[in-house]
Amino acid sequence: MDQKYSSMTYLTDYDWNKIFVSRMAKEESFKEYFKEKSKIYNDFLALINRIFNLSKNPHIKLKKRILHISLIFFHKYLLFNGLDISNLSYINKISIYIACLFLSFKSVNKLLSIEYISRKFFDLFNKDDKNDIEDIKNLIKIKEFDILLSIGFNIEIDYPFDKLYLIEKYLANIGKSEYIKNVANFVNIKLNDSLLFPFGLYFQSTEIILSCLILVIQEYNINYIKINEIIKLNNLEDNKDNILQCSKYIDKIIKYRKSLIKENNNLNNKEHKIINSENFKINFENITLIKSNN
Repeated sequence: MDQKYSSMTYLTDYDWNKIFVSRMAKEESFKEYFKEKSKIYNDFLALINRIFNLSKNPHIKLKKRILHISLIFFHKYLLFNGLDISNLSYINKISIYIACLFLSFKSVNKLLSIEYISRKFFDLFNKDDKNDIEDIKNLIKIKEFDILLSIGFNIEIDYPFDKLYLIEKYLANIGKSEYIKNVANFVNIKLNDSLLFPFGLYFQSTEIILSCLILVIQEYNINYIKINEIIKLNNLEDNKDNILQCSKYIDKIIKYRKSLIKENNNLNNKEHKIINSENFKINFENITLIKSNN
């Protein structure tokens, strides 16, 4: 089957429906899927925070880009090899995680040496096995090559946050420049939530960002943005169904995440809380929400 739309996406319609849609549609499978993706997301975020030293050097934008790219690499690797994360050994999973990070930094021209990254995560490789630095280097290099095979040696990743200019340009053209910052902030928050699931394997970045814009329009009752106009201006009429589908999935993720946090916060006995709400905090930074006037 032909590749869908763009070289930046990786799944055919058939694969998307078989692998993702079926699991998103059923409530129980969706909950398990959410739990699995949340764990992967937080694992990567914890590893990235080690590199960036969050308290001194936040680099919010770069962190989000590295996270997004790493997740795409990771999920593509699993799909390409027909793997389930639950069947991976600890050392195998850590090796793939670190190799994805190593490759992600290369993709944004922020090169880390194999020596540096091996020493940075040395302790993680030695929880089960006694590996020296050379062992760790080899593990990372092997997994890096495997990941490159899975992505066809193309490390360029379409990044939804880069498409915010489409919304900014539209608002400027309709004489609503004063709302650009607010709307961009609202969309940015939705995009942060969308990172939980690897939508970039199937949807184009323009589809993802316009999906988030639809949710912002609905939540804040914004009547000066006409989504069909933006779709037409960007020649995306044929992509409208995809945009609406993506919007539905992102909305489901956001609502479920919020329900988990609410349920968790309502439990009095901390020992019986079902989740740690911090594990489901998707936003990288606090953004003051100023509801725009219609």
